[in-house]
Formats: sequence, structure tokens, C-alpha cells
Amino acid sequence: MSTSDEEIWEECPEEEDDYEEIYREYLEGSQESIFWNAPSSAVQLAGTNKFLLVNGPDAGQVSEIGDVSETEPGTAPPLINRDGALDGSLPLFLTHKGGQHHRHLSHALARLHQSHGDNISLGVILKVYGQSAQASRGFFEQCATAAVRIADPMCYLLDENILRLKKDPVSKSALSRAPYLRDPDDKNFLGRVLNAQREIGANLLLTPGRALDADNPKQSINALFEEGERAMSLLGSGERLALNITTPARWLISESLREQLFNELLDHEEHQIWFVRSQWRSQRSHTQPADIELLNGYKRLSELALDEDRRLLLPQTGLTGWLMLAHGAKGFGIGSSGTDQAFTEPSFGRKPGATRKERYFERQLLHTVERNVHDVLASLPDYQPCTCPYCSTLLSSPAWSHEFAGLHLLYSIGRLTAEIQKDSNNGYHPAIRRIVNRASRYVADKGLTDINAPQHLSAWGQLL
Repeated sequence: MSTSDEEIWEECPEEEDDYEEIYREYLEGSQESIFWNAPSSAVQLAGTNKFLLVNGPDAGQVSEIGDVSETEPGTAPPLINRDGALDGSLPLFLTHKGGQHHRHLSHALARLHQSHGDNISLGVILKVYGQSAQASRGFFEQCATAAVRIADPMCYLLDENILRLKKDPVSKSALSRAPYLRDPDDKNFLGRVLNAQREIGANLLLTPGRALDADNPKQSINALFEEGERAMSLLGSGERLALNITTPARWLISESLREQLFNELLDHEEHQIWFVRSQWRSQRSHTQPADIELLNGYKRLSELALDEDRRLLLPQTGLTGWLMLAHGAKGFGIGSSGTDQAFTEPSFGRKPGATRKERYFERQLLHTVERNVHDVLASLPDYQPCTCPYCSTLLSSPAWSHEFAGLHLLYSIGRLTAEIQKDSNNGYHPAIRRIVNRASRYVADKGLTDINAPQHLSAWGQLL
């Protein structure tokens, strides 16, 4: 499959701190700075004397009334805690802190909580090695609305013989920030992985998540659960642990491999939370897999979790993870860049000077399209304009803002997630099916082609 210059460019830098200086230089003097430098405002959290900052440089934090200069009318739902978010009563929307455009994720989460906090729980995921421990702690503190905070140890990067990874996946910077990656055979490896997450401030710990080997399934599965049992024994009072599972897509597609893993998951009732990442075949950026066998594997896993009352979290799955809420998943992860929406096999390297394509997520299509295609759709009588906090600035500015487009995407999919909870008298399946059916009807006469066509909708219809 050919890859556009934009898709090559979009491979995010591993060292997220390196992006900060670039971002500051870009923002200075831009129209976006007007939005971000607006006066701080807050909304009261219902039933408390505290206020959620929803605008200004500290958006996402909680303050006392004396620290707030301007308040907005109405109230926001009270914040829920980690255990409340993990109890399964609300869908869990997990936002990945990627290498680009992460400075204002707390703003999007605050606005989502303000408008939809009764119908959605929020969480954030960052990479242990993505930035300094101090920066990671600061990010978690900024995101007060994120009930679940995950620091992904990314130990699957050690498994080049199982997964398809870019060349030299563990950088020198990653080794300095996550030194446990230097020696996975160290007898204290597991403890060091857990401690690295604790140091940052994660409140849902993960097991290392080494990749399962399809060529040695029994040995690989045994190692996974032995490590899980040891991790459980290392937990302190009040700590929660998710079993971190990383697989090539083959594990979900192959009935034999799938059943071996599922049988072990059933036998180990001590693991109530499953954090499952599966590597998809290479695909175009910002698209969803249409492989019905892969989707059926996800469906079977989601149904298993639902039947056994386990909490299935699907990081780095984007809208595909949202779809799996229909079948029993409790949460999914998404980011503003293509690499944070899908864990795929690499098919390209970075190309210096590549131009980034201007993209816009269309709620009615359940798909992201090129900007010129958005302009055509927006001119049609059946188009429904977005009312998120970012589109007014995004669509009225002469220059395209990739940051605002990313925040629009996150907010829109968060709102979609809240909508299915609000419309869940008979579970999420009917609500999601109605949304997918509307998208299929909407696209039918639009004549969209290539990357602008939501080719996954047909497979979704079969699955639903």
C-alpha cells in the first residue's frame, strides 16, 4: 500500500519534550494563541464548593472559589474516582498523550466533563518514557477530570522478534527515562516496571505487557499469567492492576490461538481488568480496519469480558474501540494523531520536509476526511455542523490548525461515547447500531472515494 507524505510525517517523535519548543515557536503570534490566552473561567462542580477550570492556561484543574476570576452558568457533574470509573456503569474514554498537540488535552477533557460527565468517565494514558517523570506528574495533575491515570510501560518494544516494530524501537532517551527496558531478565524487572508507574502518579498499574508469541503459545501465555500473579503480590493497599496483554493481530484472528488465551483468562479470576493491545496490519492513517475476521476476534473478546463481568480496556483503537462497546468492552483509547488511534505494523519511515495533510473528523460519517472534502460536505443541505468548543476557531481561521482538528476529533468521539450511554436503555449495542446505520445512509449518495470513503462501515454493519 502506498503511503502519502502526510502519513510519513505523522510518525510522532518518541521524545515528547522535544515537541514543546517547536510548539511554543509555532503558537507565538498565531490565531490559536487568542483562544488559549482567553481569560480563565470555571464552572462549579455540583454538590461541592469547588470549581472546574474550563478555560485559560490551567483548564482541567480544580480550584476553590477564591482562585476563580470568572464563572460560567450552571454546574458540572461531580468528579468520580478511579474505582467509580472502573465499575463499568459508564463507558471509559481514555485519551492518549501523544508526541504532538498534547498541551491542551486537559481543556478537552474539562469541556467533555462539563457537558457530558453524567454519561462518560474519563482517563488518560501516557508513555513512561515519553517525557520526564516530572512532566508526566504535571500532566496527570493538570487532568483533574481523568479518573483513571495510566502510565504505559511499553515493554512490548523489547519484542522485535514477535511484533513488527520500527528499527531500534527503544531509543537512548527511552532507556534513560525507563531504565527497566535495559535488562528485562533482571530479577527485579517486574518491581521496577511497577515502581516507574507509581513514581509518575498512575493510579491503574499495568503488568509489563510483553508480546505473546504465536509460535510458542503455551509458553507465552504461561509467562503472561505467572507475571500477572507476581504483580498482584506486589500491590500495596488500595492499588489496582490491569493485566496488560499485547499481541499480533493473529491472536484475535486465529480461532485456535484465541481460544487458548480466552481459556486462561477465564481461569484467572484474580485479573478483573484486561488492557489489551493488538497490532493491526499496516493501514492508511486515520482509517479503521475493515477485516471482518479481526473485528470478529475483538467482538468475541468483548463478549467474553461482558459474560464474565471483567473490564476490557482497548488502548490505541480509536473508533474501532468505540464500536466494541456494543459487544462488552468498557473502555477504549484514542489520541489526536493517527499513531495514537491505531497500533499498526510500520510500513514507512519519517520523511524530512513532508507536508501534513489537513484532515477533519466528520461525525455523520464516523470517519476523517480531507479538508477540501469537508468543505464540499458542509455545503450540502443534509450536513450538520459541529458545535464543539474548537470548530468555530478551526473553521474560521485562514491557516489550518492541526491541534484544533485533533481536539475536535477527541471531543467529538467523546461525545459519541456519552451519547450511547444516554441512549442505553437496552445496552450499547442498539445505540451504536443506530449511529452506524445513520452513517451508512448518509454516505450512500456522497460519492466519496479513496481515503475519504468510510470503508469500514460495511464491515461494522455485518458485525452489528
